Amino acid sequence: MVSRARVPLAAAWGLAVASLAAAQPLSVSAPDGRKTLTAVSVSTPIVIDGVLDEAVWQSAPAATDFIQSDPQEGQPASEATEVRVAYDADNLYIAAVCKDRTPDGIVVNEIRKDFSGVEQDSFDVLLDTFADRRNGFVFTTNARGAKADTQVANEGRDVNLNWDAVWWVAARIGPDGWTAEFRIPFKTLRFTPGEGHPWGINFARRIRRRNEISHWSPVSRAFSIFRASSAGTLEG
Repeated sequence: MVSRARVPLAAAWGLAVASLAAAQPLSVSAPDGRKTLTAVSVSTPIVIDGVLDEAVWQSAPAATDFIQSDPQEGQPASEATEVRVAYDADNLYIAAVCKDRTPDGIVVNEIRKDFSGVEQDSFDVLLDTFADRRNGFVFTTNARGAKADTQVANEGRDVNLNWDAVWWVAARIGPDGWTAEFRIPFKTLRFTPGEGHPWGINFARRIRRRNEISHWSPVSRAFSIFRASSAGTLEG
């Protein structure tokens, strides 16, 4: 294995993304018609640095085929996005590859805590940990690894912007777009422990220069990622 210390950042980013591209994307549907993604168990540490070079990111199934909510509702996203999910005894891990054919056009306006993702390129994760299709937790980052977290209830009718969770994220801009890597401790979340309890999950990406918003599990233009009833299912 090549030592990361000897590989320039752009080269390391390229190697990781190339390996991910070689992995088999997988977006399947459950009997209820929802998109389904399987989380993969890991036993080795995942370094949260935005460089997706861990073995699990090469083999885990990917959430792909994002669909626009805006401006062209129902059409494929203009840029490809791939998301993979893993876990160990203590944490949930999420890796996102936000491909962009014009990385110089990526917009980053702020890096402060609880930043607003509206006026910049951003990536959101919704976790509906009880799969009740009404409530959940949303974690947001941008291409520089800024953090924002929100607790939502009643399909986003009730939004708690003051909810502050313990979690980590790192992001990198590379020659083909940007990547983000999350670690969310299970103790940060509320959920039913044990096997056989799938979660609701969705991902959203904003491309600011095109005023484009897309979701993995499609969401109507009238709503946002807070719309837990539109989410897919996380198994595993």
